[in-house]
Amino acid sequence: TAALEIDLTNVPVCAKLYFNRGVALAKLGDKEEAVEDCTRALDADGSYIKALLKRAQLKLDLEDYEGAVQDYEAAKDLEPSNREIRQQLQNAVGAQKVKAQELLQDPWR
Repeated sequence: TAALEIDLTNVPVCAKLYFNRGVALAKLGDKEEAVEDCTRALDADGSYIKALLKRAQLKLDLEDYEGAVQDYEAAKDLEPSNREIRQQLQNAVGAQKVKAQELLQDPWR
């Protein structure tokens, strides 16, 4: 956190610092704040694939399936030949469909 105050104009470093802090927050269980730091990293560097994939995974963990799918689609656009990203996207779409089906069966859930 203190390192971010030193030089906010160094965009690549700030992106990495936000990402690293987000990873640490996720490990501590603060997934919502970790998503925010990944978003800050992406605001600094929109092509930071690690931050995008981490945020997508965190959104899945938080059951924000639509957000996770959007992030995986953005990652796929950045790396279209990456099979792992395509698989993660399929998994997120599947989880989104399962959740939608559960809501149809029990709308008060």
